[in-house]
Amino acid sequence: MKATNFFKSALFLALFVAMFGSAEETFHVGIVNFATCVEKSYLGQDENAKLESLRGEMISMIETKQKDFQEVAEKLNNPDYMDTITEDAAFQLETKAKGLSEELQLMGNQTDQALQQAYGKMFQNVKGEIDKACEYIAREKDYDYILNKESCFYFKRPTDITQLVITELNRHYQPEAQEKGEK
Repeated sequence: MKATNFFKSALFLALFVAMFGSAEETFHVGIVNFATCVEKSYLGQDENAKLESLRGEMISMIETKQKDFQEVAEKLNNPDYMDTITEDAAFQLETKAKGLSEELQLMGNQTDQALQQAYGKMFQNVKGEIDKACEYIAREKDYDYILNKESCFYFKRPTDITQLVITELNRHYQPEAQEKGEK
């Protein structure tokens, strides 16, 4: 899907240049490294920290459940322990192990889904802010095009404006804690 959109965009750009550009006309093109913007901007760092915090909380919950399951499994695999309990208690222990196993599987699936949603939300938030920063820089510095570095294989004379975008992102970024403190 992404490749199809990329090729459609590239084809549109080529047709646009062919139809409206002249051989004498030059375009002022800027290139932005999206990954670097996420990695080095305050917004990207904060969003990544939130994502890692969520991931850590979810892993902690899974580890706790795994520990509970491990304790039950150890009892089930200990013949000396199993010889000391009733058949009813053994059945309850097996039922508990099965329930914990199912809970672990469900928690794993829910964790994957929640992290994917959180990542998608983070990506959209950061991308939206990068889009705004690029639009501002394009107007201020008179760029005809600003392209994502990952979308381009080669440019003859591109100008890497990643640091300008990071600076613009940082200029407008207000961490939630600062916003709450100032209000």
